[in-house]
Amino acid sequence: MQDRKYNMRVVHIGNVAKGKDGEIYCLKNYAAFYEELAGYISNPEVYAGFIEEGDMGFDFLNEQPISRQINFTLAPGNTPDTATGSFFLNNFRLIWRLLRFSGAKQHYFVFLPSPLGIFSAWVVMKLKRKKSLGIYIGGYYGREQQYETRKQGIKRVIKRFMSDRIDRYITSLVEKSDYTITSSYEYFEQFKMYGRIFLTPPLMNVGVTDLVPVEGSQQRSKFITYCGELRHAKGIIDLVNAFVVLSKEEKFSEYKLKIIGSGQALEELRNIVDSNGLGDRVVFCGQVKNALRLKQEIADSAFFVLPSYSEGFPRVAYECFTLGVPTILTPVGGIPFLVKDREHCLFCKPGDTTSIVEAMRDMVTDQQLRQKLAENARRLMSQNIFPRIQRDVSLANMIVNKVEQLNTA
Repeated sequence: MQDRKYNMRVVHIGNVAKGKDGEIYCLKNYAAFYEELAGYISNPEVYAGFIEEGDMGFDFLNEQPISRQINFTLAPGNTPDTATGSFFLNNFRLIWRLLRFSGAKQHYFVFLPSPLGIFSAWVVMKLKRKKSLGIYIGGYYGREQQYETRKQGIKRVIKRFMSDRIDRYITSLVEKSDYTITSSYEYFEQFKMYGRIFLTPPLMNVGVTDLVPVEGSQQRSKFITYCGELRHAKGIIDLVNAFVVLSKEEKFSEYKLKIIGSGQALEELRNIVDSNGLGDRVVFCGQVKNALRLKQEIADSAFFVLPSYSEGFPRVAYECFTLGVPTILTPVGGIPFLVKDREHCLFCKPGDTTSIVEAMRDMVTDQQLRQKLAENARRLMSQNIFPRIQRDVSLANMIVNKVEQLNTA
């Protein structure tokens, strides 16, 4: 890879984790993105909030170190348990440092949706400081905040006030930005009229070599698996409540629930499990950082459930499809644009425990259905998704190509 002769500033979505050794960590898909970006551009600059060991969410973000070639501008970030006074002080610091970060004459790339990302894009456009402005849209902020109940008092009021406005302002940003990139089929369909929106291949922990024959795949262990962040918007509370109902039924007597991940709702989940006497039937795996082990944990499942309230298109669903694991999803975000109910997966209604229970019953009682879903989902990956990944370019490459096209226009 060769260095480009320009600089770029990136506004990260959410927080990063700052270790005691000063190392900066984040989720592995973002770490891989920054690693690749640093290979194209000399010393890219990234703005982010940070949390430290002991803060809620640190274990979730502490997944993979970020390349030391990245120059960070950091400010203390907020978590759901941040005290109100610290919440306002942190926001002041975040906004002040972001204002300074967004004032240089540079190429900018902003991850959305987030309040700070919106603010940065607004400042860049108002001050006319951009050489180019690209945005990445990963989901609907308002939908997620609607179901995040852990924030209370004035913090919840502020989040609710911001949520609808952020989703509306994103439409304006798509119109005014130089290019928009998304992995969401829903956003792509919504904004393709502007002609400057591009689909990016998903970042996954599997490749075409992981496509497995599904014959006999239902002889797996009796684990029902969830993998993702443990928070309300992911539907994990609904899933555990559904398992509580089904645990009393004879046909489910051999099944266990395997939960992979960490996050804000962990204590609440443990309380539900303990209060229903299911400590021996619900396995909390924590954050699985090793890619091979994570792949093995997902593959070793009778079926997988992700009852999210909002998604672009979940990376873990692609991984389940590749590994031949029958999957239950909610028809939200980009999901219904790519997969069909009872053809590639089973749909359940978001926030509806009864609907999740019914879908899980179908999975357990109908082996032919499980086989059909696994086969069709695998075919979707081999004939649609992996060819697109091989044909298209990575997110980092897409960004630098768009900037170079603008430079030569």
